[in-house]
Amino acid sequence: MNCIVYLDLFFLLNFWINILVLFLVRKITKTYRTLRCVLAAVIGALGSTGIFLLFLYSESRAVYGLHSILIVVMNLLAFGKSNLLWHLFLFFFTGCLVAGGEMAVLSITGSGSDLSLLGLVSVAAILACIALEKQCRIRWKEEHMKAKTVLEFEDKKMFATALIDTGNKLYDPFYHKPVILVNEQILKDMVERCRKIHPERLQYIPYSSVGKTEGMLEGLMLDRVSIYWQEKQLHFHQVIAAMTKEKLYQGKEYQVIFHCGLLEEG
Repeated sequence: MNCIVYLDLFFLLNFWINILVLFLVRKITKTYRTLRCVLAAVIGALGSTGIFLLFLYSESRAVYGLHSILIVVMNLLAFGKSNLLWHLFLFFFTGCLVAGGEMAVLSITGSGSDLSLLGLVSVAAILACIALEKQCRIRWKEEHMKAKTVLEFEDKKMFATALIDTGNKLYDPFYHKPVILVNEQILKDMVERCRKIHPERLQYIPYSSVGKTEGMLEGLMLDRVSIYWQEKQLHFHQVIAAMTKEKLYQGKEYQVIFHCGLLEEG
């Protein structure tokens, strides 16, 4: 019985499966190494093709050991030595899920030819990789734009996480100073204390937003704000902080929205 093997289709099929599995592992582990994952997928596809040819000529079961080594090399290249066993476990687990989904689609559609298999896997992998890449880029940007923050008023300190947000363009109309936005739950105690001790330092900031033409935000002038961002320590004095509703921060890992105008001053 003769068997015709199309090595180009075999390579492409392995490449798309590898890159989809690696992108899923990257999503789970919250790593952002796109180029390394693509390179690992190419090497994995080339290695699988070579191992397949070796198996055809020698029919040795030792090639299964080579395939295990290839998987380890792919994960080392994509994610490094750190947490290698965890990455290997996720690779095998997600690989089983992808293979199971592929077989389910083929059984439902009744597709059995090499071209239809490659087309289905390629289209599904491309769409999934685009979605995963978009989410990872958003997550990467959010992670790299967060900073540990210390808010100080009198002898009181409040620790929080700030988002270095370029969309915050709020300025105080009197001093024309940049205004940072702080979760109401974080700033409420400081505002109450300011109202009793230093009412002259209370601030009311007018604003406008989508869906609401105008409004007022209550806040105060902090003595000092310190941020620790990208291995830098920046300290700002006499910073105006305005309270915003908690719903703005629901599902987020930050409580302060910084103002890039302060970074420019710093």
